[in-house]
Amino acid sequence: MKTLLAYVVVIPLVQFAYTIGTYVGIPLGLWTFVLPVKCGNQARSFVAGFSGIFLAVAYGFIVFRLFLGSQSYSTFPLLATVLPLLIPLQNDYRRYRQMDRTMNEIEEAVANGDDLAVIEREMLEELHVYAWYHMSGALVGVLLGGWIFLSR
Repeated sequence: MKTLLAYVVVIPLVQFAYTIGTYVGIPLGLWTFVLPVKCGNQARSFVAGFSGIFLAVAYGFIVFRLFLGSQSYSTFPLLATVLPLLIPLQNDYRRYRQMDRTMNEIEEAVANGDDLAVIEREMLEELHVYAWYHMSGALVGVLLGGWIFLSR
């Protein structure tokens, strides 16, 4: 019964933990203000993606540990924590792919001599890179969180 209750508490609320972790990761990335602007923005995006996933995995770890004891965290609780996060991660990937297609269209317009496309390229290039770094941070968060908590 405690196992079922732990799954019921983790699965619906893990996306909320991911969102909070992403917002917590933005202030954590403030140390990057000493870096050049472009590099710092990429680092903040990576830290936000990493902290979102890592906090979600930590939330699952804490809930399962509270409900089931110290040896409770294994493959199935990790999957119960990570699988609901596939929806926001898939949305991030779709956003990245859409930006990729848009960037290709803008590059073609720039090659054809469209002056407005140059401005659009400058604006979207940063967002395109941020989406990539956010996804990379999320992937590193899943791998590191899984490794840490499965190794216990």
